[in-house]
Amino acid sequence: MSKTFFFCLVGVGWVVFSIAGCGSKMKSYENYADRYKIQYPLDWKVQEEAMGASVTFLSPQEGDKDKFQENVNIVIQDFGEQKVTLKEYSEAVKNEIKQILPGSQVVASGDIKLSKIPGQKMITTVQAPEMKLKMLQSWMIKGNKVYMITFTAEESQYALLEKTVDKILQSFKIIK
Repeated sequence: MSKTFFFCLVGVGWVVFSIAGCGSKMKSYENYADRYKIQYPLDWKVQEEAMGASVTFLSPQEGDKDKFQENVNIVIQDFGEQKVTLKEYSEAVKNEIKQILPGSQVVASGDIKLSKIPGQKMITTVQAPEMKLKMLQSWMIKGNKVYMITFTAEESQYALLEKTVDKILQSFKIIK
């Protein structure tokens, strides 16, 4: 089962990467292969298909002393013929995070809607070598695919980007 839920953890792997700019103008990104569209701040960079993510949006670095570039990434896991419920997947994510990120703490979790589809979200903190990170992971299931959107930031930057990330999450849409 650990292999089955591997891709849900790719978002966790991005804790070593980053997003920190908070541009007010948004730009659209569409991925026809994975069947979604989303908006992101105009001044953020786009990286496609890096480290298992369909796409990663990176905020501008704040200068030479900026040790972590905050980021939002989207990971899609296709289960093919295997059926998985939101409850099963959510439990697997929580268990895998505890195993992969020892010392991490879930500070909040609950319901969310992505593209008008019920999903789950979880906010986690983890101590990295030189800083504390905070992650918001949001996921939902459409057909046989799980769509997971992960926001990772230095804990001190998290609140500054929260409204921007909310806009990003609200803009996420499944396309046909």
